[in-house]
Amino acid sequence: MTEELKNLEAKPRLVGVFKLSVLIAQNRIVILLMHLLKNKPNSSITWLSFALTIVTGIIAGFAIVSWGTNALHLITVNGDTTIIKLNTAICFLFAVIAYGLTTVEKYKTPGIVLAIVLIGLNLLNLSQYIFGYNLGIDEFFLKDSYTQPQGYPGRMTINTSLFFLFTSFFTICLSVRLKPKITELLIPPFWAATVLALVAYGYSFANSERIPNHHKLSPVTVIECFLLATAILVSRSDEGFLAPFTKKTETAKHNSRMLVYGILLTLFFGWLRLRGELSGLLQHDIGIALMAAAYILIIMYFTKITTVKLNYLEQSLKKEQALSEQIINSLPAIFFVTDKDNRFIRYNDNLLKATCCSKEEIEQLTPHHFFPESERYKVDNYLQQAKEKGLVVIESDLIDNEGNVEPFFFRTMAIDYNGEPCLIGTGVNISERKNAEEEIKLLNRQLRSLNNRLDNIREEERTTIAREIHDELGQQLTVFKINLAWLKSLPKDADAEFENLTTEMLALSDSMIHSVRRIAHDLRPPALEDLGLAEALRIYSEEFEMRSGVSIHFYSELDQLELPEDTGKAFYRIFQESLTNVARYANATHVEALLDLEDDEIILSVSDNGIGFDIDSVTRKKTLGIIGMRERALITGGKFEINSKPNCGTTVLVRAPLYQEADSGNY
Repeated sequence: MTEELKNLEAKPRLVGVFKLSVLIAQNRIVILLMHLLKNKPNSSITWLSFALTIVTGIIAGFAIVSWGTNALHLITVNGDTTIIKLNTAICFLFAVIAYGLTTVEKYKTPGIVLAIVLIGLNLLNLSQYIFGYNLGIDEFFLKDSYTQPQGYPGRMTINTSLFFLFTSFFTICLSVRLKPKITELLIPPFWAATVLALVAYGYSFANSERIPNHHKLSPVTVIECFLLATAILVSRSDEGFLAPFTKKTETAKHNSRMLVYGILLTLFFGWLRLRGELSGLLQHDIGIALMAAAYILIIMYFTKITTVKLNYLEQSLKKEQALSEQIINSLPAIFFVTDKDNRFIRYNDNLLKATCCSKEEIEQLTPHHFFPESERYKVDNYLQQAKEKGLVVIESDLIDNEGNVEPFFFRTMAIDYNGEPCLIGTGVNISERKNAEEEIKLLNRQLRSLNNRLDNIREEERTTIAREIHDELGQQLTVFKINLAWLKSLPKDADAEFENLTTEMLALSDSMIHSVRRIAHDLRPPALEDLGLAEALRIYSEEFEMRSGVSIHFYSELDQLELPEDTGKAFYRIFQESLTNVARYANATHVEALLDLEDDEIILSVSDNGIGFDIDSVTRKKTLGIIGMRERALITGGKFEINSKPNCGTTVLVRAPLYQEADSGNY
């Protein structure tokens, strides 16, 4: 509308004002009509239907009061024609009351009963015409004095009885929402018949300037039939004939405007034809031809506009559908929509990949088929809870057509899709998360085992130190004490014995010093602090070769390299553990060891020619020695690798940054 207003500014003032008025009037009419087609609060009918029903009831009530008070001059025209019969007015009032009651849930049953009673009365009335007899019910109603007895002045006409039969039937159908929706098929032609009757009545009156004979169709009856039929036509905005025009969509708005414009133009051309014939400008046949041509033009014009609009909306819908498909297929999870029978009606490619199914296969199956038999009962309950609660989640294994099992996390919620209750859901493969959880559990168990081992090692070290102190230093100190006491008790002239004891005590002192140094060396090698890592490893290699008999070749040119204290200790202990494993398990005869620097990384390599082992089996066992070496490497911010094959020896490789400090995040 705004665009059209801008276009009017460049046109002449008079024409612009005229078109602006027409445009505003058209939109006002449509807006007003759309407001009237909204449902009344606490009722299932629209405001327009309610208003038309009230008007119909008021007219019927006025006619009944006029007949009851014998005020016939209020319901006669020209002194010889009644505008409505009493029985017709009573039936209109009954029809209005029945229709009104059925629109309120609390009073629906009484309304249906009253509609059935109305059907019975009119069937009896029609039977009198069909079978040619008189039941005597006509005499219960007041009869006008203008109709001859053979015209049955107290009896409703056939047309009126048929109208009430259809009206009562439609009232019952609308109240019980009968399916298939017969009302959608029958109400529009029923309403059109009342419109034609009203137009024909007006045309006849305009030609003769007299109200047509009342016993065929009285004027008030024609008007009330049109009002009540229109009220039924526009009774509901959520279903029936009006439902497509009251949706909150662009198509509904467009088509509702076309409907209103079509009705208004039809009435306008009908009025022009009538005026032309009455004024003698048009003959009757020419008027009919012009009216038909006008209908054809209206249909062609509105069809073109509607087709253009629908084509545009269809293209937009296809683009949106294509975009939604791309979005759905780009999801990292599987996506699906199931109908009320749990059949897949929409899905993405990830579902096909996860289930190893084709599109034809997946559409014939339900989620039930892709779960282990032990969990299908749980899955069925899960789907039922989703329908009842609206949103549920579950973790379960998914089995594809090839028998592969993968754990998934599903999130499903109930929706309304294409007017039916459906379920929409997504499923995420949580294999990596499950593996990570297992790794964490395993790591926790390993850390507990490592902690226990460290506690045991500490206790063993304390026991060893205590034993060595007790067995070696304790005995040596005891002998030393005895010798001192003996020395003190010797006579001053016992020079030979004094010399022997002194010599023995010096030997004991040397032995004690050696024991203390050996114990201290085992606890903390002094060469590591005094000489650096390379020399400490070289010394330990020589000691290992002497103890074990396994030849070892250690090579390094990093004698002057200064390392962080933690890195040096970690590499030294890893070297110790590696050689200990060689001595215990490798059954090797030679070891190659290397300490080198490469790209600011310090590298320690220990290789033997022993029997080797299966890496996978040892990795699954997660032996504490290997765990300890790996943990020490991680503490330095480095990496630990071990490579071995049966009968091919073993290689331990450790890399650590030279300048980077330890980072606990490496864990």
